[in-house]
Amino acid sequence: MRSDDHYVRIVTLNKTLPESILRHLSRHGSSEVRVDIANRRGLPVDVFETLALDVDESVRARIAWNKKTPAEVLKQLASDTESIVSEPALKRLSQLGLN
Repeated sequence: MRSDDHYVRIVTLNKTLPESILRHLSRHGSSEVRVDIANRRGLPVDVFETLALDVDESVRARIAWNKKTPAEVLKQLASDTESIVSEPALKRLSQLGLN
């Protein structure tokens, strides 16, 4: 992790980040920053969608576990090749009565 990533991660703790900042951070170079964003509940749908396509499976897994992830995104994650992603997505869909 770069030293400035530490400060960016602190910024992600701000509960009142504007959507434009959330969108920007969802594409940040550090997967740890993207995981921090994926843990947030009040994300715009397009940020859920962006993070669901992330190259890092830990980011996708956090989106799969996020209780606010839209069902359509969960359905996409349920077919992920990584079980760390697909299993929680299937579990969330089951909890929602959608699989």
